[in-house]
Formats: sequence, structure tokens, C-alpha cells
Amino acid sequence: MTPRPPYQWKSFWLGVLVISFLGWGWIDSFQHPFHVVYARSVSYYQVFHVKGELVFRHGGGGTPGSGARYWIGVVSPSVSMAAMKSQWARNGQSTYCAISYPAIIGLTALCLGGLVSWRSRRWKNLEANNTQSP
Repeated sequence: MTPRPPYQWKSFWLGVLVISFLGWGWIDSFQHPFHVVYARSVSYYQVFHVKGELVFRHGGGGTPGSGARYWIGVVSPSVSMAAMKSQWARNGQSTYCAISYPAIIGLTALCLGGLVSWRSRRWKNLEANNTQSP
């Protein structure tokens, strides 16, 4: 059985599709910033999709006695994420992690390249072992 070239693999095209969606998300984050919030009675979680990065934020200080709430909000394009992060640092009640879209896209491309390389090498080794067997 001869190995198929990488462009015929479903996993390759799935990876290309994921990288394409990440690229679209990167461009969209400059034009349509938003955030998603999940709030419980004692803490909250937020994800910001704004100005070329994803920002994950977690903090305490929810309203006691209230149930879980979800909502999606629009962030004004004039809002500066640097100003928001400095305000969060002054408050000290929350932690956050910001990841830029180019870093996410690069990491995804690196993983896809590693997968393609590994599978190609594995197929070649299997083919070489099958031709050597009597």
C-alpha cells in the first residue's frame, strides 16, 4: 500500500480549516470586539475577543444568592485593552491571561506541521518495512 500525499489527508484539511477560522477571528476582533461572561454567586469568568487578542479573566466578588448567569456583550472599539488591564491590576480581585491571535495561529500551524511530518515519516517507515519483508 503506497502512502497518500499529505494534501489528501482529512487531518491536513481540518488543520487548514482551523487556521483559516483563526485568521478570520483575528481580523474580526478588530472590527467587532465582544466579550462573553459567566457569573456565579462567588466568582465570574470573562473572555474578551478584542483588538487582535483573546483575554481570559477570572475574578471573585459575585453577588451572593444569585444563580448562574450568562451574557454576551459588545465592547466599544474605542476601549483600550491596556487601560482595562491596568485597572484590573489595581483592583487586585481578578487574574487574567492575554494571548495574541498570531501566537495562537503560529502554535496551531506548528502543531499541524508536526502532525504532517510525523505521519509522513510513519507512512514511509511502514512502507520501507513492508518492502523488506519476504
